[in-house]
Amino acid sequence: LSEAGEWAQYVVKIDSASSDNWVLYGNVQWAKGSFEGAREAFEKAISLDGENADAVYQLASLWSSKDPGKAIAYLDRYLKLKPDEGPDVHYQLALLYNSRNDQENMKKHLLLAKEADSMYTQPRYMLANYYETKNDTASALNEYIDLLSLESGNTELLDHIGELYTSPAVSDLAGAEKYFAASYAINKTNPVPCFWLSVISE
Repeated sequence: LSEAGEWAQYVVKIDSASSDNWVLYGNVQWAKGSFEGAREAFEKAISLDGENADAVYQLASLWSSKDPGKAIAYLDRYLKLKPDEGPDVHYQLALLYNSRNDQENMKKHLLLAKEADSMYTQPRYMLANYYETKNDTASALNEYIDLLSLESGNTELLDHIGELYTSPAVSDLAGAEKYFAASYAINKTNPVPCFWLSVISE
């Protein structure tokens, strides 16, 4: 790390007008644990090239734990520079809004991530969990069952769907049995479907 720091210092010294060189220098400063050094370097990169997407993204990452509001602003800017990165950026924005307990904007970006790439499962799991916390079991089930079309062998997902079917909000033991039986068929040593199938049989 010390040697990397020396090289990064050398690079910005011989070509201080290069925005990319300052991004490199900032990354090394960040790795060395210098928040201020990294911030100044990334901001210098942006001052040299306002469309340096790497610098904008690194600033968003840098601020994510210290100031989610600043991180959100940088991610919004990054999204304009890299619209193809939409699914992941919307998911990261959802996580930041969640850290600020802004559920409305969190849901908005989860839906945008899903719209941009329905095969990207992380925001969809988070969306389904959001519906559960809001006691919207029907929407949660729809999301989980749709996810099952992408992950048919996921026993944890099958078990969770089965448990939602047994909940008072749904109370459909026949429906639950179908998912627990599918989970049991994949892994007969999994205690969750064994337990529920025994309860349903009883």
